[in-house]
Amino acid sequence: MTVPAYFDDGAKNAVALAAKLAGLDILRLISEPTAAAYAYGLENQSEGIYLVYDLGGGTFDVSVLNMQMGVFQVLAVSGDSHLGGDDIDEAIAEGFDISKIEARRLKECASLGLDPRAPYNAHPETCGSSPRGILDLISPIINRTMDITAQVIKETDREIDGIILVGGSTRIPLIKQELSRRFGMPILDNLDPDRVVALGAALQAENLTSSSSDLLIDVVPLSLGMELMGGIHEKIIWRNTPIPASVTKEFTTYADNQTAMSFHIVQGERELVADCRSLAKFELALQPAKAGAHRIEITFAMDADGLVSISARDKDTKLSHRIELKPSHGLSQQEMERMLEDAYRNAAMDHKARLMSEAKIEANRVINRLSKR
Repeated sequence: MTVPAYFDDGAKNAVALAAKLAGLDILRLISEPTAAAYAYGLENQSEGIYLVYDLGGGTFDVSVLNMQMGVFQVLAVSGDSHLGGDDIDEAIAEGFDISKIEARRLKECASLGLDPRAPYNAHPETCGSSPRGILDLISPIINRTMDITAQVIKETDREIDGIILVGGSTRIPLIKQELSRRFGMPILDNLDPDRVVALGAALQAENLTSSSSDLLIDVVPLSLGMELMGGIHEKIIWRNTPIPASVTKEFTTYADNQTAMSFHIVQGERELVADCRSLAKFELALQPAKAGAHRIEITFAMDADGLVSISARDKDTKLSHRIELKPSHGLSQQEMERMLEDAYRNAAMDHKARLMSEAKIEANRVINRLSKR
């Protein structure tokens, strides 16, 4: 089953639950751009790094995938969950003061390859006569998608071998022209953009139920971590880590005779917990002991569907606690973009704040040790 690229674990849980209630057995949840890339990889035996440009009716997603030797790995994802073909319809309707149905007809005429700057008298039975200037109306929307695409390419910092077109809106010739002009990369559009996601999902399902050696790997959209002393965010699974993934780290107690250790799980790229998104809190019971005596093993695991489980285990007493993350609501694309932008913009300040917090913690440790002598 495919889901939008920006669905977090909460949204994926909701999809999985809905499917279960409908009596469906989900083999795997994969992102829509990833499914499209899977279809192209199998059909054309493509290998290399490809960008998936997915402009549908209501959303825009862009992903960069590395396809080598049957392994499809998502390197980066971005997009806009409130940008799509509907916005193009609305821009045309407002610009020409016509209904959205008429605007959609004009957009479909543009998708036939007719010059949107000229009257559509070449196919009057399909398009009739329409005013000039459609290009001026839709260009700002297309340019927004190009800017997002350019940012993802810059962030990935890898040479792109080609661009895969997904979504019915990509039939508009201006999109292909702008992608070629701005990025100078080969365009893959020989598969039906409306059906390529379904084709990829079907091929992946066939792969999961056969002996095929092809493998698809998604990535973590935002870093997952936990709170340390001083409100520091310790990232455990970093953003863009291929999934499924499992990371284990060892921690210890800070004070003498602690009877429990509290865990605060957060999501985000900032260095301090206060600037990240809180996901869950839990405690692990401990037997009283000197500070530093306990060895607490923390494991963050994200499965192929992007669902997260976290376990904490005292290696000496074998006491353990495990939770599964099911946030009450998912992140919108705008919220995710804002979190990333805040992290980039405040990187220097966050680094200094973390160093200051760590210095205070170390100073307190030294003071505590000296006071006990």
